[in-house]
Amino acid sequence: MAIPGRPLTTNPTSGSDGSFAMTYQNAAGEQVNLNGAMTQGVVPSVTEQSAAALNVTAPLAANTTYQSFVRTLGDKGYSRNTTLMNVTLSGAMVNVTYLTDKGTPAFVNATVENGNVTEVSLGLNENGPDYLLIAIIAVVLVIAAVCVWLIWRRLKAKKPALPQAARQVRPAPVPLDYRKEALRLLAEAEAAYHRHEYRDAYGLAGRAARVFLSDDHGDRRELTNAELVSVLAASGRAGSDTIATLLERTSDVEFAKGMPDEGEFTGMVTTIRRMVTGK
Repeated sequence: MAIPGRPLTTNPTSGSDGSFAMTYQNAAGEQVNLNGAMTQGVVPSVTEQSAAALNVTAPLAANTTYQSFVRTLGDKGYSRNTTLMNVTLSGAMVNVTYLTDKGTPAFVNATVENGNVTEVSLGLNENGPDYLLIAIIAVVLVIAAVCVWLIWRRLKAKKPALPQAARQVRPAPVPLDYRKEALRLLAEAEAAYHRHEYRDAYGLAGRAARVFLSDDHGDRRELTNAELVSVLAASGRAGSDTIATLLERTSDVEFAKGMPDEGEFTGMVTTIRRMVTGK
C-alpha cells in the first residue's frame, strides 16, 4: 500500500505482552488490517486481512499449483475478493476468496512453512441445485400421495369399521439439558481441533455457545448468530459485544472466511465453558 498506516493501536498487558492493530490504506481507499499479539517480547504471528488484492507470500506466488488454481478461477469468471493471511515466524497460512458476478464463492487455501508450500487447495462449487429435477420429483411425490389416499379411501369404505384399539400413552419428552449439551459440543470441538479439523472445531464451538445462549435467553429453539446478537443486546447481558465477536469468528473460520488460531481457539473454549458452568 502506498500511504502509511494509521496510528498503531496497542493494548499492553505487561512490559513484554499485549496486542496491537494497524490499518493501511492507499489512495483508492483500499485497506489492509494488521493485528497480532506479543508474548514475552516476541510477536509469534501477525494476521493481515484485506478486501483488496493483497500480495501473497513469495513462495506461494511462485507455486505452479497455486498459479494453476488462479488461472482456472479466472477462466470460470471468478474475480479475487478478500485476502486473509496469518504470518508466523516460520511461514504463513493464506486464504484467498473469489466471487463470480452472481456472488458464487470459491476459496484458495495454502500453508507455507520455512519457504516451502506444504499445502494448497481449491474450494470450488460449480454445480448448483437442479431445480427442474427437484420440481419433477416433487410433482411425482404429490401424485403418488394422492393415488395412495384415493386407494385407502376406497378400501376403508368396503371394510366394516373396527373398534379403535386403546392408544398407548407415550411418556412426555424429557427436556434437553442445554448446559450438558453445550459442554458435550465443546468437548467435540476440542477433539476436532486436535485432529486438525479446524473448520469443524470452530463450528462446534459456535454451536455450543448458541445452544446455551438460545435456551438461556430464548425459547429452546437454537437461534442464529444474528438473532442471538439482537436478543443479547435487548437483554442487557454483560459482555454481549464479546459474545457477538466470538460468534462471528467461529462462523468465519467454519465457512473458510477466516484462519484458525490455536491461542484464540483455546480462549474461545474457555470463555464458553465459563459462561455455561458459571465458574
